[in-house]
Amino acid sequence: MTNRHAPTLVVVALAALLTTGCAASSQPRLTVLPTPLDTASSTSGATAPATSAPTASAPGAATTPPVTESAIACPGGTASIAGQGGAFVVSGDCAHVVVQGSAQTVRIDGGAPGDLIVRGEGNVIVAGELTAATIEGQTNRIAAPRLGSVTVRGDHNDIDVTGEVGSLLITGNSNTIAAATLGSVTVAGDDNTYPGS
Repeated sequence: MTNRHAPTLVVVALAALLTTGCAASSQPRLTVLPTPLDTASSTSGATAPATSAPTASAPGAATTPPVTESAIACPGGTASIAGQGGAFVVSGDCAHVVVQGSAQTVRIDGGAPGDLIVRGEGNVIVAGELTAATIEGQTNRIAAPRLGSVTVRGDHNDIDVTGEVGSLLITGNSNTIAAATLGSVTVAGDDNTYPGS
């Protein structure tokens, strides 16, 4: 005597075992993405060895490891930084610094004041005294002790100047400019905040 339902039971049992691996898991799914390559460049394509910048933290707070900054050369008086992410330092007398890209941290640690052009989104720039700063992107943050002139053509940018801004031109929207003193002001955008507004 043979059981005519035996082959059906084997198929059902095998199907049940194979589909248990497809059932929803209570564990979260982890997706790992590769880290982007360092895409910083200077006009000559050469960079100096990376340096380590100290990071500040509140007393008693957990410390973060130092951020490694890539040194950017300034051939012919112009330093260019382009790409996504990364930390960079521009040192020495550099007449022009151009930052293009997103989510970059740039420290301008130079001698003679120069000018800064920011085209991109989500960049953080800490500079010494500059003769001019032009921001043509969105959600960028700039900190400096003094800016001769500031032109903002983007939206949602924050500019923090501990001293004087000689002149200010805003054609973007929802920008915030903080300065101890402010010279001439021309505003064509909406919802901007600046001293005296």
